[in-house]
Amino acid sequence: WKYNEFYHVKTSCSQGPAYVCNITNLQPYTSYNVRVVVVYKTGENSTSLPESFKTKAGVPNKPGIPKLLEGSKNSIQWEKAEDNGCRITYYILEIRD
Repeated sequence: WKYNEFYHVKTSCSQGPAYVCNITNLQPYTSYNVRVVVVYKTGENSTSLPESFKTKAGVPNKPGIPKLLEGSKNSIQWEKAEDNGCRITYYILEIRD
């Protein structure tokens, strides 16, 4: 989303006592501003005030496979896990003979 610009998004909606829409493809731990535009048969429209929210953090991805660092006898390296907004605190390296 660009600052101060609103875009149409794909939704699936249902109508009951309130109109409920599910927005797809939201990113974890990301702030969004949402507003509703109602369009009347006359072509006129009316826009709600925007509402801000932040999506919850997602589950971190798995880290890469640990490998012996090339040219080393005892150093291990791996690709870091994508945190998806969860803020990884630390890694634990486990070993088995």
